[in-house]
Amino acid sequence: MQSILRIILLVVIACVAILGLLIYIPFAKEGASWSDLPIFAGFVGVALVLAYLWWWASGRRLGRAMIGWMILLPPLAAHGSTAILLAMARIEGRQFASSVRIENYREQPINWPGFDGPVGMEVSLELHHAVGIDAILLAPELHFGPLPEVPGDNLSATLTGGSGYLKNYYLPQPLGDLTLLKPVLFQRVFENRPPADPAYRWYASFRLAPSGKTDLTYFLLPGTIDYLPARNRICLNSRSVGVPICAADEDPGSGCASPNYPPITDPIYALGQDLSALWMAAGSHDMIVDLSAPLTSVLRQHSRLQSNPAEWTAIQKRLEPDGLARAGYRLCPAGDDSHTALRSCYCKAN
Repeated sequence: MQSILRIILLVVIACVAILGLLIYIPFAKEGASWSDLPIFAGFVGVALVLAYLWWWASGRRLGRAMIGWMILLPPLAAHGSTAILLAMARIEGRQFASSVRIENYREQPINWPGFDGPVGMEVSLELHHAVGIDAILLAPELHFGPLPEVPGDNLSATLTGGSGYLKNYYLPQPLGDLTLLKPVLFQRVFENRPPADPAYRWYASFRLAPSGKTDLTYFLLPGTIDYLPARNRICLNSRSVGVPICAADEDPGSGCASPNYPPITDPIYALGQDLSALWMAAGSHDMIVDLSAPLTSVLRQHSRLQSNPAEWTAIQKRLEPDGLARAGYRLCPAGDDSHTALRSCYCKAN
Protein backbone atom coordinates (compact mmCIF):
# COMPACT_ATOMS: atom_id res chain seq x y z
CA MET A 1 0.00 0.00 0.00
CA GLN A 2 2.81 2.42 0.85
CA SER A 3 4.44 1.70 -2.48
CA ILE A 4 1.24 2.54 -4.33
CA LEU A 5 0.90 5.80 -2.40
CA ARG A 6 4.49 6.69 -3.22
CA ILE A 7 3.91 5.99 -6.92
CA ILE A 8 0.74 8.11 -6.95
CA LEU A 9 2.46 10.97 -5.12
CA LEU A 10 5.45 10.76 -7.45
CA VAL A 11 3.14 11.00 -10.47
CA VAL A 12 1.47 14.05 -8.90
CA ILE A 13 4.90 15.61 -8.28
CA ALA A 14 5.92 14.99 -11.89
CA CYS A 15 2.68 16.51 -13.21
CA VAL A 16 3.03 19.58 -10.98
CA ALA A 17 6.67 20.00 -12.06
CA ILE A 18 5.74 19.84 -15.74
CA LEU A 19 2.85 22.25 -15.20
CA GLY A 20 5.17 24.62 -13.34
CA LEU A 21 7.63 24.64 -16.23
CA LEU A 22 4.84 25.20 -18.76
CA ILE A 23 3.50 28.10 -16.71
CA TYR A 24 6.97 29.62 -16.49
CA ILE A 25 7.78 29.49 -20.23
CA PRO A 26 5.84 32.71 -21.17
CA PHE A 27 7.54 34.61 -18.33
CA ALA A 28 10.96 33.36 -19.47
CA LYS A 29 10.26 34.78 -22.94
CA GLU A 30 8.48 38.04 -22.10
CA GLY A 31 9.55 38.82 -18.53
CA ALA A 32 7.57 39.04 -15.33
CA SER A 33 5.96 41.93 -13.48
CA TRP A 34 5.14 42.59 -9.85
CA SER A 35 1.50 41.62 -10.47
CA ASP A 36 2.70 38.12 -11.40
CA LEU A 37 4.29 37.56 -7.98
CA PRO A 38 1.30 35.59 -6.60
CA ILE A 39 1.79 33.02 -9.39
CA PHE A 40 5.42 32.42 -8.49
CA ALA A 41 4.83 32.51 -4.74
CA GLY A 42 1.85 30.17 -5.09
CA PHE A 43 3.84 27.61 -7.04
CA VAL A 44 6.70 27.78 -4.55
CA GLY A 45 4.22 27.09 -1.75
CA VAL A 46 2.68 24.12 -3.56
CA ALA A 47 6.11 22.71 -4.43
CA LEU A 48 7.34 22.97 -0.83
CA VAL A 49 4.22 21.22 0.47
CA LEU A 50 4.72 18.40 -2.05
CA ALA A 51 8.39 18.18 -1.12
CA TYR A 52 7.45 17.77 2.54
CA LEU A 53 4.76 15.16 1.74
CA TRP A 54 7.27 13.21 -0.35
CA TRP A 55 9.79 13.34 2.51
CA TRP A 56 7.13 11.87 4.78
CA ALA A 57 5.95 9.27 2.21
CA SER A 58 9.52 8.15 1.47
CA GLY A 59 10.00 7.23 5.08
CA ARG A 60 12.16 10.27 5.71
CA ARG A 61 15.02 8.59 3.89
CA LEU A 62 17.28 11.04 2.07
CA GLY A 63 17.98 8.69 -0.83
CA ARG A 64 14.32 8.18 -1.68
CA ALA A 65 13.42 11.78 -0.94
CA MET A 66 15.98 13.01 -3.45
CA ILE A 67 14.02 11.38 -6.29
CA GLY A 68 10.96 13.60 -5.81
CA TRP A 69 13.00 16.63 -4.85
CA MET A 70 15.07 16.46 -8.02
CA ILE A 71 11.87 16.43 -10.10
CA LEU A 72 10.58 19.51 -8.29
CA LEU A 73 13.89 21.37 -8.28
CA PRO A 74 13.90 22.93 -11.83
CA PRO A 75 10.46 24.61 -11.65
CA LEU A 76 10.94 25.44 -7.98
CA ALA A 77 14.25 27.17 -8.73
CA ALA A 78 12.73 29.07 -11.68
CA HIS A 79 9.66 30.32 -9.79
CA GLY A 80 11.52 30.94 -6.54
CA SER A 81 14.39 32.91 -8.07
CA THR A 82 11.97 35.07 -10.07
CA ALA A 83 9.90 35.82 -6.96
CA ILE A 84 13.05 36.83 -5.06
CA LEU A 85 14.27 39.05 -7.91
CA LEU A 86 10.88 40.78 -8.17
CA ALA A 87 10.87 41.45 -4.43
CA MET A 88 14.44 42.77 -4.50
CA ALA A 89 13.61 45.04 -7.45
CA ARG A 90 10.63 46.45 -5.58
CA ILE A 91 12.82 47.15 -2.53
CA GLU A 92 15.48 48.79 -4.72
CA GLY A 93 12.82 50.90 -6.42
CA ARG A 94 11.56 52.20 -3.09
CA GLN A 95 15.11 52.97 -2.02
CA PHE A 96 15.64 54.90 -5.24
CA ALA A 97 12.35 56.81 -4.95
CA SER A 98 13.04 57.88 -1.36
CA SER A 99 16.49 59.23 -2.29
CA VAL A 100 15.60 61.29 -5.39
CA ARG A 101 16.43 64.98 -5.37
CA ILE A 102 16.56 67.39 -8.35
CA GLU A 103 19.05 70.25 -8.28
CA ASN A 104 20.42 72.93 -10.64
CA TYR A 105 17.40 72.97 -12.94
CA ARG A 106 18.11 75.13 -15.98
CA GLU A 107 16.22 75.81 -19.18
CA GLN A 108 16.64 77.92 -22.28
CA PRO A 109 14.39 78.38 -25.31
CA ILE A 110 15.09 76.58 -28.57
CA ASN A 111 14.97 79.16 -31.36
CA TRP A 112 15.06 78.34 -35.07
CA PRO A 113 15.37 80.77 -38.01
CA GLY A 114 12.08 81.86 -39.54
CA PHE A 115 9.97 81.48 -36.39
CA ASP A 116 8.80 84.46 -34.34
CA GLY A 117 9.63 82.79 -31.04
CA PRO A 118 10.78 79.56 -29.36
CA VAL A 119 9.77 76.18 -30.79
CA GLY A 120 10.75 74.27 -27.64
CA MET A 121 12.84 74.24 -24.49
CA GLU A 122 16.27 72.81 -23.67
CA VAL A 123 16.14 71.54 -20.09
CA SER A 124 19.13 70.51 -17.96
CA LEU A 125 19.18 69.21 -14.40
CA GLU A 126 21.07 67.13 -11.88
CA LEU A 127 19.29 64.07 -10.52
CA HIS A 128 20.68 63.01 -7.14
CA HIS A 129 19.82 59.48 -6.04
CA ALA A 130 21.04 56.45 -4.10
CA VAL A 131 24.25 54.92 -5.43
CA GLY A 132 24.38 51.53 -7.07
CA ILE A 133 20.90 51.66 -8.64
CA ASP A 134 20.76 49.93 -12.04
CA ALA A 135 17.96 51.64 -13.94
CA ILE A 136 17.12 53.57 -17.09
CA LEU A 137 15.59 57.04 -17.04
CA LEU A 138 12.94 57.36 -19.73
CA ALA A 139 12.38 60.75 -21.32
CA PRO A 140 10.01 63.13 -19.49
CA GLU A 141 6.78 64.43 -21.01
CA LEU A 142 5.43 67.83 -19.96
CA HIS A 143 1.86 69.05 -20.22
CA PHE A 144 -0.01 72.13 -19.05
CA GLY A 145 -2.56 70.79 -16.62
CA PRO A 146 -3.00 68.78 -13.42
CA LEU A 147 -0.67 65.95 -12.48
CA PRO A 148 -2.70 62.73 -12.89
CA GLU A 149 -2.39 59.90 -10.40
CA VAL A 150 -1.29 57.05 -12.64
CA PRO A 151 -0.81 53.59 -11.08
CA GLY A 152 2.85 52.58 -11.32
CA ASP A 153 2.07 49.49 -13.41
CA ASN A 154 0.37 51.71 -16.01
CA LEU A 155 2.86 54.57 -16.08
CA SER A 156 4.98 53.29 -18.96
CA ALA A 157 1.84 52.71 -21.04
CA THR A 158 0.60 56.23 -20.26
CA LEU A 159 3.75 57.87 -21.63
CA THR A 160 3.17 58.83 -25.26
CA GLY A 161 6.51 57.32 -26.30
CA GLY A 162 6.23 58.21 -29.98
CA SER A 163 4.30 61.28 -31.06
CA GLY A 164 0.90 62.80 -30.44
CA TYR A 165 -1.03 64.18 -27.52
CA LEU A 166 -1.35 63.05 -23.91
CA LYS A 167 -2.50 59.45 -23.61
CA ASN A 168 -5.66 58.96 -21.62
CA TYR A 169 -6.02 55.17 -21.63
CA TYR A 170 -4.99 54.58 -18.02
CA LEU A 171 -5.81 57.91 -16.40
CA PRO A 172 -8.48 57.69 -13.68
CA GLN A 173 -9.99 60.88 -15.14
CA PRO A 174 -9.11 61.47 -18.83
CA LEU A 175 -7.75 64.95 -19.50
CA GLY A 176 -8.42 65.03 -23.25
CA ASP A 177 -5.98 65.69 -26.10
CA LEU A 178 -3.52 67.81 -24.13
CA THR A 179 -0.48 69.12 -25.99
CA LEU A 180 2.98 68.02 -24.85
CA LEU A 181 6.60 69.06 -24.76
CA LYS A 182 8.85 66.01 -25.03
CA PRO A 183 11.96 64.70 -26.79
CA VAL A 184 11.41 63.58 -30.38
CA LEU A 185 11.80 59.82 -30.68
CA PHE A 186 13.07 59.80 -34.27
CA GLN A 187 15.44 62.67 -35.05
CA ARG A 188 18.79 63.65 -36.51
CA VAL A 189 19.02 67.16 -35.08
CA PHE A 190 19.99 66.87 -31.42
CA GLU A 191 22.94 64.72 -30.46
CA ASN A 192 22.68 62.83 -27.18
CA ARG A 193 25.66 61.30 -25.48
CA PRO A 194 26.02 57.63 -26.43
CA PRO A 195 24.77 55.09 -23.87
CA ALA A 196 27.33 53.19 -21.84
CA ASP A 197 25.73 49.92 -22.89
CA PRO A 198 24.92 49.49 -26.61
CA ALA A 199 21.79 47.56 -25.61
CA TYR A 200 20.28 50.83 -24.36
CA ARG A 201 19.73 52.95 -27.45
CA TRP A 202 16.34 54.40 -26.69
CA TYR A 203 16.36 58.03 -27.64
CA ALA A 204 16.84 60.41 -24.71
CA SER A 205 17.00 57.54 -22.21
CA PHE A 206 19.93 57.43 -19.83
CA ARG A 207 21.49 54.96 -17.43
CA LEU A 208 21.73 56.21 -13.87
CA ALA A 209 25.28 57.21 -12.99
CA PRO A 210 26.88 54.91 -10.37
CA SER A 211 28.11 57.99 -8.46
CA GLY A 212 24.61 58.92 -7.32
CA LYS A 213 24.42 62.11 -9.45
CA THR A 214 23.18 61.89 -13.03
CA ASP A 215 23.49 64.97 -15.28
CA LEU A 216 20.66 65.20 -17.79
CA THR A 217 19.84 67.39 -20.78
CA TYR A 218 16.60 67.09 -22.73
CA PHE A 219 15.53 68.90 -25.89
CA LEU A 220 11.77 69.25 -25.54
CA LEU A 221 9.63 70.01 -28.60
CA PRO A 222 5.89 69.75 -29.26
CA GLY A 223 4.75 66.14 -28.93
CA THR A 224 3.13 66.14 -32.37
CA ILE A 225 6.55 65.97 -34.09
CA ASP A 226 6.94 62.42 -35.35
CA TYR A 227 10.29 62.68 -37.14
CA LEU A 228 12.89 65.43 -37.27
CA PRO A 229 15.46 64.71 -39.98
CA ALA A 230 16.58 68.39 -40.13
CA ARG A 231 15.49 71.81 -38.91
CA ASN A 232 14.29 72.63 -42.41
CA ARG A 233 12.31 69.36 -42.64
CA ILE A 234 9.74 68.72 -39.91
CA CYS A 235 7.41 65.72 -39.93
CA LEU A 236 4.21 65.80 -37.87
CA ASN A 237 2.05 62.96 -36.66
CA SER A 238 -0.84 62.75 -39.13
CA ARG A 239 -3.31 63.23 -36.28
CA SER A 240 -1.84 66.68 -35.53
CA VAL A 241 -4.34 69.50 -35.71
CA GLY A 242 -4.31 71.22 -39.11
CA VAL A 243 -3.04 68.30 -41.22
CA PRO A 244 -5.38 68.11 -44.25
CA ILE A 245 -7.49 64.99 -44.70
CA CYS A 246 -7.00 63.12 -47.97
CA ALA A 247 -9.61 63.55 -50.65
CA ALA A 248 -11.13 60.48 -52.27
CA ASP A 249 -8.44 60.35 -54.96
CA GLU A 250 -5.49 61.26 -52.71
CA ASP A 251 -2.97 58.98 -51.03
CA PRO A 252 -1.40 59.64 -47.59
CA GLY A 253 1.97 59.45 -49.31
CA SER A 254 1.27 62.94 -50.69
CA GLY A 255 1.18 64.45 -47.19
CA CYS A 256 -2.47 64.24 -46.16
CA ALA A 257 -4.11 62.29 -43.35
CA SER A 258 -6.08 59.15 -44.06
CA PRO A 259 -9.83 59.47 -43.31
CA ASN A 260 -9.34 56.34 -41.20
CA TYR A 261 -6.76 58.22 -39.11
CA PRO A 262 -8.29 61.73 -38.91
CA PRO A 263 -6.47 64.66 -37.27
CA ILE A 264 -7.45 66.08 -33.91
CA THR A 265 -9.68 69.07 -34.51
CA ASP A 266 -9.77 70.58 -31.02
CA PRO A 267 -6.54 69.98 -29.06
CA ILE A 268 -6.37 71.24 -25.50
CA TYR A 269 -3.37 73.51 -25.02
CA ALA A 270 -3.71 74.20 -21.30
CA LEU A 271 -5.85 73.29 -18.31
CA GLY A 272 -5.34 75.79 -15.53
CA GLN A 273 -2.05 77.55 -14.76
CA ASP A 274 0.26 74.70 -13.75
CA LEU A 275 2.86 72.63 -15.54
CA SER A 276 3.03 68.90 -14.86
CA ALA A 277 5.40 66.13 -15.89
CA LEU A 278 5.18 62.40 -16.44
CA TRP A 279 8.60 60.85 -15.85
CA MET A 280 9.80 57.45 -14.75
CA ALA A 281 12.80 55.20 -14.29
CA ALA A 282 12.70 51.52 -15.15
CA GLY A 283 14.96 48.68 -14.11
CA SER A 284 15.16 44.94 -14.44
CA HIS A 285 12.46 42.67 -13.02
CA ASP A 286 9.73 45.28 -13.39
CA MET A 287 11.33 47.94 -11.24
CA ILE A 288 9.35 51.14 -11.92
CA VAL A 289 9.96 54.42 -10.10
CA ASP A 290 7.57 57.32 -10.66
CA LEU A 291 9.56 60.58 -10.84
CA SER A 292 6.63 62.69 -12.00
CA ALA A 293 5.96 64.46 -8.68
CA PRO A 294 9.53 65.70 -7.97
CA LEU A 295 9.99 66.97 -11.54
CA THR A 296 6.55 68.62 -11.48
CA SER A 297 7.48 70.40 -8.24
CA VAL A 298 10.71 71.75 -9.77
CA LEU A 299 8.94 72.87 -12.95
CA ARG A 300 6.32 74.78 -10.99
CA GLN A 301 9.04 76.56 -9.03
CA HIS A 302 11.59 77.33 -11.73
CA SER A 303 10.19 76.99 -15.27
CA ARG A 304 9.57 80.14 -17.28
CA LEU A 305 6.47 78.45 -18.70
CA GLN A 306 4.80 77.99 -15.30
CA SER A 307 1.65 80.13 -15.04
CA ASN A 308 2.22 81.19 -18.65
CA PRO A 309 -0.20 79.19 -20.81
CA ALA A 310 -0.01 81.83 -23.54
CA GLU A 311 3.69 81.17 -24.20
CA TRP A 312 3.15 77.41 -23.97
CA THR A 313 0.35 77.64 -26.53
CA ALA A 314 2.47 79.81 -28.84
CA ILE A 315 5.27 77.22 -28.81
CA GLN A 316 2.80 74.50 -29.76
CA LYS A 317 1.18 76.49 -32.57
CA ARG A 318 4.49 77.45 -34.19
CA LEU A 319 4.99 73.81 -35.19
CA GLU A 320 1.45 73.17 -36.38
CA PRO A 321 0.82 73.37 -40.16
CA ASP A 322 -0.42 76.98 -40.03
CA GLY A 323 2.57 78.06 -37.92
CA LEU A 324 4.97 76.20 -40.22
CA ALA A 325 3.42 77.99 -43.20
CA ARG A 326 4.04 81.37 -41.56
CA ALA A 327 7.67 80.37 -41.03
CA GLY A 328 8.08 79.49 -44.73
CA TYR A 329 7.43 75.73 -44.67
CA ARG A 330 5.40 73.84 -47.26
CA LEU A 331 4.43 70.21 -47.70
CA CYS A 332 7.49 68.26 -48.82
CA PRO A 333 7.42 66.45 -52.17
CA ALA A 334 6.38 62.82 -51.94
CA GLY A 335 9.25 60.37 -51.90
CA ASP A 336 11.82 58.74 -49.65
CA ASP A 337 12.21 60.03 -46.10
CA SER A 338 8.94 61.90 -46.42
CA HIS A 339 5.20 61.27 -45.97
CA THR A 340 3.71 58.01 -44.74
CA ALA A 341 0.25 57.00 -43.57
CA LEU A 342 1.22 58.13 -40.06
CA ARG A 343 3.22 61.32 -40.73
CA SER A 344 3.14 64.42 -42.91
CA CYS A 345 6.37 66.31 -43.59
CA TYR A 346 6.92 70.03 -44.14
CA CYS A 347 10.02 71.50 -45.81
CA LYS A 348 11.46 75.01 -45.53
CA ALA A 349 11.08 76.86 -48.81
CA ASN A 350 14.37 78.13 -50.27
